[in-house]
Amino acid sequence: MDKNDNTRRAIDVMTEWATGNPDDTAASNQRVLAYVTEAADEGGADGEMKLLFGLLNLAGTLLVRLEAETGKSMQWHLQDIALKLGSK
Repeated sequence: MDKNDNTRRAIDVMTEWATGNPDDTAASNQRVLAYVTEAADEGGADGEMKLLFGLLNLAGTLLVRLEAETGKSMQWHLQDIALKLGSK
């Protein structure tokens, strides 16, 4: 399983999500479905696992950048999002 390939999958899905119509997620959902229904590779990793790891790698990369740009820790950003979700 290639970490960079997995991250590219995640970037593909999130690019579709970010550039598509915010009221219609059908296109990004199709991208997700295309990846998660892939058969397992020779190492046993299926499409779901590859996309999950890719999304995790992408989220981590974005958190590192966010920390560097804002000066606030990754943990601070995660807690801030959790608090905002909890208040809804």
